[in-house]
This record gives sequence, C-alpha cells and structure tokens, in this order.
Amino acid sequence: MKWGELLQHYEDWSEKTVLSKIASLEDIGPFDEVEEFLNFFGSQEIGDAFVKKAHELGAVFTKSQIAKLDEVLSEDTLLEEMLQALRNGDVLSYEELYDLSYYLDEPALETLLDDTLKKGAVFKPEQIMEFESLVDEMWMAAMVNQYMRGGGIFTPAQILEFEGLVDEKTMTAMALRWNGSFSKSDIEDLEGLIDDAALHELDRKNNTHYFDDDDEEGDDDWDDEDDPSYDYADTSGEKPGFFSRLFGLGAANKVVNGGDGPISPGLFSVGMHVRVLISGQEGTIIDVIEGPPRMYMVSLDDGSKVDVYYEENLTF
Repeated sequence: MKWGELLQHYEDWSEKTVLSKIASLEDIGPFDEVEEFLNFFGSQEIGDAFVKKAHELGAVFTKSQIAKLDEVLSEDTLLEEMLQALRNGDVLSYEELYDLSYYLDEPALETLLDDTLKKGAVFKPEQIMEFESLVDEMWMAAMVNQYMRGGGIFTPAQILEFEGLVDEKTMTAMALRWNGSFSKSDIEDLEGLIDDAALHELDRKNNTHYFDDDDEEGDDDWDDEDDPSYDYADTSGEKPGFFSRLFGLGAANKVVNGGDGPISPGLFSVGMHVRVLISGQEGTIIDVIEGPPRMYMVSLDDGSKVDVYYEENLTF
C-alpha cells in the first residue's frame, strides 16, 4: 500500500485494519504527516508497528521526532529509538531529558542520562535539582561532578540544598570549591554533611570560630603540631597536610577508589609547579584528593590563596 492511499482512508478504518495496512506499506511520507496519523489513534501498538515498518523502509528518526511521538510509543520502543538517535550523534538537552522522565522509568532515564553526560552535557544546579526524585544519589553526584569539572561552583545555599541527594564525598568537594566565604551559620549547617576534617579546615580558613568551645575543652588537634593525634604514619617528621588528614594515611599518594587496591598514578604530584588553564594563575600543588575524580589542592601565587582543581583544569 502507498502512503497517500493510507492517508486518504485511515480515519475510516479500525485499529486492526490500520495495523494490517501498516504492514503492507511500500513507502512513508514526511514526518508531519506521520505525526498527525499516529496521534489520531494515540495507540502505542500502532506507533510501535509503524516505527518498525518505517525502519524496514529505511527511515531514520531524529531525537526531536522521537520526542514528539513519546505518547504513542511504548516505553521500550521509545527508549530504543532515542538511543538509536543518540548513536547517530544527537545529544539530549536538559529540557528533552526531563520531558522524557514522564514516559520512562528510572533505569531507562538513567541510561539516557549516562549517554548525555558522556557526551559532555553540563546541567546547572537548579536543573540538577529537578532530577532529585527521578534518579538515585549516584547520578545526582555524577551531574554535580560534571558541573564542577566544567568549572562550576556551588554557593553555600546551593550546597545545603543537596543534603541527602548526594554522598558526603561530593558534598565535601562542593564545599571546598566554593571560593567565597562561609558564615558561622553555614559551618553549623554543614556539620554532619561534609567530612569533619574539611569542616574544621573551613572553620579555620573563614575565622568563624565555630569549634572554639571544643578547643576550650581540650580538643585542639587542629592547631597543635605537637599533638600525638597528628601521627598518621608520617615518618617525614613534618606535620601532614590538610588533605592527608582528610583522606587518611598517605592520601597524597594512595588511591581511594577501591580501598587498598592498586595505585593509579596521576598527571601531577605534590610539590609540582602548575598553571590553571582557565585563569592563567600559577601555583604549587600542596595536596592531592584521590578520586574518582582526582583533584589537586593548589597554593596560588604567593600562597595567599588556596583552591582545588580537577586534573584537566591544570597544566605544566
């Protein structure tokens, strides 16, 4: 059957008849006619059958076309057709991915999110938040890390919004990347959400004195270089760096992506002089946060400022 003949009569046919006519099609028309035809019936059975026949006739659908058929395709067909469009080079936008969440279950949505992130898509903090009830903690963290990897920074207020949505390690990285100041209230709110060592360091750096009461009671581990609590199997005779305390024994040299697994060498190491690609500032690496993803603590210029960068943000 020719496409033109189908268009002339389909409104008078039953769904069963239409299914038989689709199977005998010899060609198909432009997409706007296809969309009108499929939406007339609103049947996933007819939609799936038509898409299958269209492929047999050599048709290829774009992500935008598939998105317009989301109500007339079954979940399995919608996912497979969208993945095929992505294999052809398409990349989903935030809006397209979010709209698909109405028609796909969590595993299917995460499959598309994985493809989208691998192709370099970066979502803004407010966009990431929209996925909080749609994907699990791992994927929320993946979007957050992608945003930070692209140079994005979360404000203290934004960091707190992610409470319970990402793991402690990601929350800690978000807090350490903030290049502004934290108030005493911020430090209090972050307690229990980020690593304790990181929280103490932020308290010290911002002079918020949140832990002063603890210090008065004898908890002065953060300032007393002679305190035995600084013995982290460091035989160099020097007080270990902050991130060595933060991530455990030998954090500057040990990988934390598999417990006591094999060491994965990074491009840079402590003591190296590096340049920040985005700003052009130069500095010295003073500590390493082993990932994934690996991050470096850099003392910039004259040492008056310290910031944390991903490996790809630095060069020699």
